[in-house]
Amino acid sequence: HAFHIIDDGDFQKQVLDSKKPFIVDFHATWCGPCKVLEPRLEKVLTNHNKKVEAASGDQQIKLAKVDIDNLGELSSKYNVQAVPT
Repeated sequence: HAFHIIDDGDFQKQVLDSKKPFIVDFHATWCGPCKVLEPRLEKVLTNHNKKVEAASGDQQIKLAKVDIDNLGELSSKYNVQAVPT
């Protein structure tokens, strides 16, 4: 369910232009709280998506991950000042 955004164009295409709901996780590889949050967030989304699927719904939530060290301009554009966000 989770995938990594590789650049601004990818963010536009995969997230902003999508009709599906998303959670965007701005994170950093060196961030301890980010490492704690990631598996918990993925578990919540997996449980949610299983319930949606069981109800024959099509609104599964996807998780887009943005590494602030690789995509600093994108992080700034959305006023991300701390991680995890």
